[in-house]
Amino acid sequence: MTMQKICILGAGAMGCLMGGLIQRAGYDVTYIARGSQLQALRSRGLTLTTAGDQWRGEVHATDRAEEAGPQDAVIISTKAHQLPGVLPQLPPLLHANTVIVPAVNGVPWWYFQKEGGPYDGRRLDGLDPEGKLTAQIAPERIIGCVNYLAGHISNPGEVRYVPDIERRIVLGELDGQMTPRLQALATAFEKAGFAPKSSDNIRQIVWHKLWGNIAFNPIGALTHGTIDQVAEGYQDIDLLSAVMNEARFIADKLGIELGQTIKSRVEAAAKMRGHKTSMQQDIESGRATEIEAIVGAVREIGKWMEVDTPHLNALYSLVKLKERFFIEAMKTRRA
Repeated sequence: MTMQKICILGAGAMGCLMGGLIQRAGYDVTYIARGSQLQALRSRGLTLTTAGDQWRGEVHATDRAEEAGPQDAVIISTKAHQLPGVLPQLPPLLHANTVIVPAVNGVPWWYFQKEGGPYDGRRLDGLDPEGKLTAQIAPERIIGCVNYLAGHISNPGEVRYVPDIERRIVLGELDGQMTPRLQALATAFEKAGFAPKSSDNIRQIVWHKLWGNIAFNPIGALTHGTIDQVAEGYQDIDLLSAVMNEARFIADKLGIELGQTIKSRVEAAAKMRGHKTSMQQDIESGRATEIEAIVGAVREIGKWMEVDTPHLNALYSLVKLKERFFIEAMKTRRA
């Protein structure tokens, strides 16, 4: 099985980074974008830059999925709360065997689909309040994806990214099977210069990344400190350890082994020098954050279990308030 035609649905920083490197490896990539990003991709192409490398290529970008046609894989790289808005774009991109790869942060809406545990099939209301994602994206099409990439759009059509040596991507079927389509997708990422891994337990990988994000992302948004600055001062931030401990307790009750201490997780984060978390970038730009997927969903699961999460609750409320204030301030500034 091969995957030659790949669509990036949501051509932001991570989507363009993945799409650009896959395109450079010789695959047929289409970018679904909008606004100034779409205009730049059409007129100037895509530029990927690190401290020591730059690639620029002409790209096929559109805001109409009908122009792209059926794809072998659709990588959805929007923010988690934007997912319902892209649903109308999906049908023209699908053929009988198209796989959908949601490359989103936090707990994904599909988490309990094909999960096999006591919450199998249960919907996370905070992530999919009207059930549209569950109803319109068949779990049989989904390949789970967790990426460890970091970057931002420096200008429309230009992405500056942190040169993670491994460019780690972890992929997995929801039922844990090792399938030909999973291997084909991993091969595409490998040819593009990523270090893909196929996992038989993608939910554990989701939690591995989430466990750091659940503290660093919102605390970075509240303090405006970079990841390394928050990490270096973590012993003075009781909230960070408290939040991670609450999340670990819920993970344990789901049968997830994180396999790390708080200290080792913080030390790994400290290596990301000068990088702002995605939630901080959103706050500073006056955009809605992924607080629901990164913190809210864990709180919701905690409620199912009748587990108290006072520190997660406080962090969630503070970020929601700050998000509202910054969005209102940005609207006033633009008016």
